Parts: sequence; C-alpha cells; structure tokens
Amino acid sequence: MTASDTSGDTETTTEGRQDARPPRRRRRLPHVSRTWAWVASIIGALLVGFALSQLLVPASVTTERAAVADAPSATAAPTTGPAAMPNVLGLDSATAQRALLDAGVSTTVTFAARPAAGPNDVVVAQDPVGGQTTSGAVVLTLSTSATVPELVGANLADARAALEALGAVVQVTRSVDPNQTEGLVLSVDPASGQKVPAVVTVVVADPGDALTLASVNMADHSGCGTTSNITVNGAAVQDSVKCTLNDSDSSFADWVLAREAVAFEATVGTSDQGATGSAHLRVVGDDRVLLDTIVMYGTSSQVRLDVRDVLRLHVEVTFPDPKSTTPTVILGDARLLGTAEQLAAIEATQ
Repeated sequence: MTASDTSGDTETTTEGRQDARPPRRRRRLPHVSRTWAWVASIIGALLVGFALSQLLVPASVTTERAAVADAPSATAAPTTGPAAMPNVLGLDSATAQRALLDAGVSTTVTFAARPAAGPNDVVVAQDPVGGQTTSGAVVLTLSTSATVPELVGANLADARAALEALGAVVQVTRSVDPNQTEGLVLSVDPASGQKVPAVVTVVVADPGDALTLASVNMADHSGCGTTSNITVNGAAVQDSVKCTLNDSDSSFADWVLAREAVAFEATVGTSDQGATGSAHLRVVGDDRVLLDTIVMYGTSSQVRLDVRDVLRLHVEVTFPDPKSTTPTVILGDARLLGTAEQLAAIEATQ
C-alpha cells in the first residue's frame, strides 16, 4: 500500500467518521427573546390598564358604596296597619313624635294649640287616647302660655274650675276669717296676670271651728260667770257669759287665748229676766280695745271681733249708776273661732 493510498484511506475514514456524527441543533436565541418580549409587553399593558382604572375610578367611591350598603336603618320601618296609640301626655312635641314612630304609628300627625299651665310645647291632649288602636289621623294638642285669671272675690268652686281647665293643680289654703264668706277667694299665688305654673295656691276664707268661751277656764274674774238657757231681747242663747254688779261698780273676766284664736263672736245685750237699765261694755285684747259699747235692756247686737295674736282677752262691764237698777249683761253664744289645731292649743292651756 502506497503512502498516498494510506493517506487517502485516512481521509476517507476521517470523512466517514465525520459524516457519521449526528447534526448539531442550533440555538434559536433570537426567537426566545422575542417571546418573552411579547409576554412582558402584555404584562406591562395590564399593569398600565390597572393603574389607569384606579385613576379613573377613585377608591372613595367604592368605600362610600360599601358604607351605604352596610349602614343599618336608623329607625324601623313603620307599620302600615293599625297600631296601638301610646300615651304621650306630658311629652314635648319632638319626643312625642319619636314615641309614635317607635310604637309603629305612621299616620299623619296634626298639631293644635291650647293655653295651659306649665312649660310650652308640651302635649296636653291627644286623640286617640293612649291604648286605642289607630290607623287614622292623630291630633296632639300642645300647650301655650297661660296667665292666671282674676279670681280674688270668686268662690272656691269657680276658681278651682278655672285653674283646672288650664291644667293647673290647685292647692287650697284656708284662712280663718269670720268677717268673710266661707269659701271666698282671698288671694292667689301667683297673682292675676302671671304665668300659670303647674301648681297654684288659692287662699280662701274659712269661718273656722268654734270653741265656746264658757268652756274655757277664766284666768281671773269678778262678778262674771257662765250661764245657759237665757233670753236676750226675746231670743234664746246658749253657752253664755254673764256679768252682774258686785261689790264695786264694775265686773270683769279674763281668758288666756295663747295667741291661737282668730276671732271672737257673741250676741251682746242684757238678760230679759234681769233688771232693766244700761251698762258699759268693753272688750280688750292685751292693750288693744276691740269693743266699746253701751248695752241696754230690750236691745241686742251681733259682734265679731278680730283676736288674732291676742294673748289675753279681757271683758269689763261698768254700771253708770250702781245705786239704781242694774241689768245683767249677757254675751250670748260667745265663742272663739280658729282652726281645730288652734282651738286644741287653747284647750291645752286649761
């Protein structure tokens, strides 16, 4: 074999081995790069779109919708059928309306006005009344300012009716005054023309209870005593005080009233069974002269004396001519007036 053949074989063999190797795969780097570029572009477009959506649709709008959707109703929806009417008397108008809604009363409410005692804008009447079932209109009457009417000189019944018509509570105070008609209004607090409060005090005249002077022990006396079943100027009198002439030309008697009595009243005259003539009668409360008069046979008079704040009552009879006939002076049906408590206090001093 020649060298050239050997080399030729070598080349052939070499070429043959080269031809026997599998072909190498080429890397397609340019294609992969283009794919990821497209993916990145799409993702970028999505991000840009999301950002634009956030700019075009503010977050506050979404939040507000959520708040509105989740917020509970402030009041329950009123029923449309009949509902029980609550009692709203004494409530102000706003509170009364809330009470109606809470009770399910959803009908039309009409307001009226009326002068009444106490504060303004308070329900003083309602229709329907509390407890009734209603599906129709509701009328609430609200208070407006009212003033105290002129009541001094009226009787208690009329004064009470006038004040109670305004919604006031009437508190009655009795003042023993034998010179006034029983039940006559003497004063009102507040006075006429003032705003009517919830409570009004009315002072009325009261003749009071009576305690016979004959039943009260005399603190001191001379020529005076007590008697019953005697006549003065033709009229029978009971529980009386009589004063006659004694060793001197006068007679007297004292009683302790303890500043508790209000009035003293009696029929003053002389006994029809005694001697004729006249006498001088004085009634004194402490240092104050309450009565100074001449009494004569066949005459009589009714006296009513104010003895308020009198500690000691003094009756004195003098006879102008002791040597002539002297009558028996009578204080018939003599009695002290005052409240039951006052008269009990006088009795307690005996």
